Amino acid sequence: MNASTSWRDIYQIMSGTEPFLPSGYQHLPTPLAVCSLYLWALLFCTSMHFLSQVVLPRSIVIYALDFFKTMAFCTYPFGHALMRKSYGPIGFYVGNVSINIVTANIMKKGAASPIGNFDNYLSKTVSLPVVCIRLLAQIAAGFAAFRLGLFLFHLDLHPLFTEKLMSIDCDTDLKVSVLFGFLFETVGVLYDCWLASQNLSRVGLLEQFIKFSNSAMLVNLGWSWTGAYLHPAMASGFTYGCKGTASLVHILVYWVGPFIGCYGALHLNQRFSLPTMKTKLKNGPVKNKAD
Repeated sequence: MNASTSWRDIYQIMSGTEPFLPSGYQHLPTPLAVCSLYLWALLFCTSMHFLSQVVLPRSIVIYALDFFKTMAFCTYPFGHALMRKSYGPIGFYVGNVSINIVTANIMKKGAASPIGNFDNYLSKTVSLPVVCIRLLAQIAAGFAAFRLGLFLFHLDLHPLFTEKLMSIDCDTDLKVSVLFGFLFETVGVLYDCWLASQNLSRVGLLEQFIKFSNSAMLVNLGWSWTGAYLHPAMASGFTYGCKGTASLVHILVYWVGPFIGCYGALHLNQRFSLPTMKTKLKNGPVKNKAD
């Protein structure tokens, strides 16, 4: 399959017939295009996540689980961007929260963000060498997710996907001062991690809904400031080396800031938590964008 293969070609190969579309239409409606992108990313990453547990030695399987789980969450922003473009912040919120809840319940093992692994280290549940390897796997996943997202754009599911491909330029998402961007990513992760560490409901799905909704709210708030990544691997996979932000600034804003926020959240939770049983952050905040 090459870069010029569209979804129509794949459909014809698999079914033997051309897809049924109204006369003059070549693309899927926006909701169906986004759902298709989400589904293909989910199927690929979930399949590899499962196969890793079957075929890989136990000593290295956790690195693969982190890689494919992180890759899934880092690919979804390509769909989130279309939802936001078409339906505004509400559309982004619906797409983000829905697919994140589905993914979290399918891929339960592994960490979805470097923040979760850093929290594991701070909590002394894993050693520093293991955390470093897991972080490297997640960084690789962030870059792999960007390539997967571009491939899915090439399937020509929606005219805006093609438009994005033609206009993709590696420009920084840091549209505010370095200090403000650093503070937003730091405080955003601190708040998100602190809330993620609370036990908010006895109903698992309701608790996930609240926490993923909180992450989506933060992204909507800071979208035009820093990209509101709150996810170091995603930020690097999408924007590291782009015009307008030096490498050291990128590391400061998107890595040092969130790690300080995670550290702060751990200590904040020890001093102040909601009046329920304290729990530990498992996967870190998850969000995303692809603009």
